[in-house]
Amino acid sequence: MQLYHDRDGQITEAFSLHTGTYAQATKEVTVTIGKANTVAATVTANNRTYDGTEKPLVTVTGEATGGEMQYALGTNVTTAPAENLYTTSIPAKTEAGIYYVWYKVVGDANHNDTEPGCVEVNIVQKETEKHDTTPSGGGGGSLPQTTDPAPAPNPTPSETTEHPAATESTITQDAFTGVSETIETSADGTAVVTSVAGNGGKTLRITGTVSQNGTNHPVSSFATKSFSNVDVKSIIIDLKASGNPQTVTFMPRTFKGSEAKKLTLRLTSSRQVKFSSGALSGSKIKKVVVSGLNKRSLRESGRSW
Repeated sequence: MQLYHDRDGQITEAFSLHTGTYAQATKEVTVTIGKANTVAATVTANNRTYDGTEKPLVTVTGEATGGEMQYALGTNVTTAPAENLYTTSIPAKTEAGIYYVWYKVVGDANHNDTEPGCVEVNIVQKETEKHDTTPSGGGGGSLPQTTDPAPAPNPTPSETTEHPAATESTITQDAFTGVSETIETSADGTAVVTSVAGNGGKTLRITGTVSQNGTNHPVSSFATKSFSNVDVKSIIIDLKASGNPQTVTFMPRTFKGSEAKKLTLRLTSSRQVKFSSGALSGSKIKKVVVSGLNKRSLRESGRSW
């Protein structure tokens, strides 16, 4: 054997044989060496309770073999994000919610890429103390808001996992013309409103039910900054319909970015409204008006604000 060299994953060997009796014989042999498989590091979910700080969504243990780990946030556990969305940075989040962290190994010259994998991460709402406030006036009244309303209980982690959010948001039309909402539906048929867009008038009015592909979904909560695109003076939320959930929750900073100065809630004695700590933070709302209830029924129902 006289010579070998490596060319594009192939090794070519040239060798010759000869004896005293026969003439020299020469043969070239090409051997193909395929790429090896990479091995991903271990990725585990950092499930936790909301504490107002930004933290990595996953913990990565060990190192990838044959390449580098890359990550991206997706919208569900079945559809991988586009290739250009992956980076080497581990995603981090602050707000409560369900997140889908996708990861893969990008192989080097001698290793294959892995198929993407996904880890579901849940940041649950922080449980706070209940606080009751009775508005002034017989058939409904106003509640001045010079500071954030007192904290109220939020769903516990077990309540959250009973009804996981659906795979992705969908634009739906509210019962009132000119109002559209982006929602995430749950297994029980309820919806979390993640964004509200109005027609720019003086008053924005929405109901506690949104329609998606002909199916009505009762609203169970309004997400952080869901009213940030609303540029009106007053917001009316009508929760009197019989199909609405018994409790409707407003998450921290629900109205942040909104120009509205007045919030009106139209309820019945069988409905509860819960404001998470800081639900009005970052908003210009100075007055909350409750209609459809008298003082007696408000006290007896243990309503929280």
